[in-house]
Amino acid sequence: MNKKLHKTIAKALMLCGAVIALEGTVLTSDAHAREFNRSTAVKGAKGKTAKVDRKANREKGSGFNRESTVSGENGKSAKKSVKGSWDKENQTLDRDVTGYNGKSRSTSTKVDKENKTATTTGSNGGTKSTSFDEGTKTTSYTGKNGKTGTKTTDTSYDKETKTLNTTRTTTGPNGETGTKTSSTSYDKENKSLNRNTTGYNGEDRTSSTTYDKENKTTNTEYSGGGSRSSTWGDGKKTTQYTGKDGKTATKETTFGGNE
Repeated sequence: MNKKLHKTIAKALMLCGAVIALEGTVLTSDAHAREFNRSTAVKGAKGKTAKVDRKANREKGSGFNRESTVSGENGKSAKKSVKGSWDKENQTLDRDVTGYNGKSRSTSTKVDKENKTATTTGSNGGTKSTSFDEGTKTTSYTGKNGKTGTKTTDTSYDKETKTLNTTRTTTGPNGETGTKTSSTSYDKENKSLNRNTTGYNGEDRTSSTTYDKENKTTNTEYSGGGSRSSTWGDGKKTTQYTGKDGKTATKETTFGGNE
């Protein structure tokens, strides 16, 4: 894909004002569908549109194939493909990826269940190691240039206040650090999920989400202004984003799959 097309599609996606998950995980468990399809169409506040079509096929007990196609409003498109294979004996997941720019890369992830760690080595020379220990997840990154960084996530639950607390701490390759904290609680009386966050930049923000079971709708209000509303029905999820300036964007996702 040429640079002009790449920029066109990237711009269309950004103008939508909504987060599109271009990647996901398809589990190799037999309990999951062998085929899965998802299509997401977005329309931004300025009327720009973009679409992402994804399909995945699970190879029973051994891996998966996944393909994503991004289309801009000019009709041009780009593809990304991922092939994963699981070696049960060696507890290793190998992935071969061809990106939207046509470039290929591969990774190999080794899982150590006893020590609760996963180590990934990439074809570009970089590595990632993740360990889990009683509510703490620590990930260390080493780039192909040898520089390192870490990210630690500590999670705890306060039973008395029924609050989930999370602290994320990062250290960059030059020693710079950042911390982000959040607390999430459920108000049973008002049937709302409330979240307080202090970002890496030190700014505080809050959000409150309510669920309308009858209409299968969630509504989220943000302290800085703006809101998000999502509705589910008949294999489809529709989300509308409203910015603090009153401008809106929409995202519609349809799902499908079979055994």
